Formats: sequence, structure tokens, C-alpha cells
Amino acid sequence: MMQVHPMRTAPPSCRVISLPVNLVRQKQVCGCGLALGATLFLIGDEIIPESHRMGHDRLASYGLVAGPVVILALNLLL
Repeated sequence: MMQVHPMRTAPPSCRVISLPVNLVRQKQVCGCGLALGATLFLIGDEIIPESHRMGHDRLASYGLVAGPVVILALNLLL
């Protein structure tokens, strides 16, 4: 038996009501992307140079590499 997409069987009033929801969802994705870009800018501009001061270059570099590796490992294991 072939499944039919729910929106194809929904009444026209439901289709009209769902349009603003879909628009808000698209804007929410754009907002999250902008927040991520701002976070990456701050990390690159403020945190990384600050962590490499006072002779802690090597330890800070190891931490910057190990952090995402640990997060990815936890994401895969949990």
C-alpha cells in the first residue's frame, strides 16, 4: 500500500495555517546560522589569541584539537 503525504490529504484550511509555521521554521534556521557565525567569530577573534598567551601555545593548541574530538566521540558513543 502506497503512503500518501499528510499535507496532500489535509483540508485547504490546514494548508493555509501551516504556511506561517513553515516560514517561521525557515527563519529559525537562518537565526541559528547567524548565531553560529557570531560564535565562531568571537572564538577566532578573542578566545584563541587569549589562550596562546603566556607561553601556553602548545597546550592551548592540543586543547583546541582535543575538544571537538571528545565531543564527536561522545556524540557517537551516546
